[in-house]
Amino acid sequence: MRLDIDRLRRELVNTQREDGDRILLLENRVKKLESGVFKSSADQSLEREKLVSEVEQLKTQLEEIQSKPLVEKAPELNTDASKHLSKSDQLALIQQAYLDKRYEKAILESDVFLSRFSGDKPLAAQVLFWRGDAYFELGEYKKAILSFQEFLTKYPSFNKASEVLYKVGLSLEALKYPKDAKVFFEEILSKHPKSSFAAKASQRLKKK
Repeated sequence: MRLDIDRLRRELVNTQREDGDRILLLENRVKKLESGVFKSSADQSLEREKLVSEVEQLKTQLEEIQSKPLVEKAPELNTDASKHLSKSDQLALIQQAYLDKRYEKAILESDVFLSRFSGDKPLAAQVLFWRGDAYFELGEYKKAILSFQEFLTKYPSFNKASEVLYKVGLSLEALKYPKDAKVFFEEILSKHPKSSFAAKASQRLKKK
């Protein structure tokens, strides 16, 4: 499955490169032909007409290429199919989608994982974090808060707790709840004073 994803990604990159090269070739050809048209003498009318026709054809091809996206979105895997993956494969699928910034896919697959493997607490905690952060990156702050709150309720001692508290605070700020955000920033300072997010939380509090 991973090989198929990598192969598809390479094909899309190659398609982008080939279409880009083709556009450049066509543009150069059009310029060259148009130059030939303007330099043609009056007694070369037949040749001029032929060149003009070719110019128009190339322009049409160029417009068709430029009107299409250079890279089309890769088809997503069917979520139903992923319900039969092993725990490790399901986790790898979520992680890859998250790292590739395919956040909608990461959220869908996270839900599948949590419905099947919620008993594995360390992995479930990681998946809950990915899901919450995916919502956060998409700007869906209410959903991010709900997912992060579930994380904090179930796994308060997980090593990403300070980051989760910080992003809940940022989400609340984005939703125009500065007083509520302050509570979460203060919690970072009280419970995780040595974390890398303590300094960030302190900076946010100075702006209050």
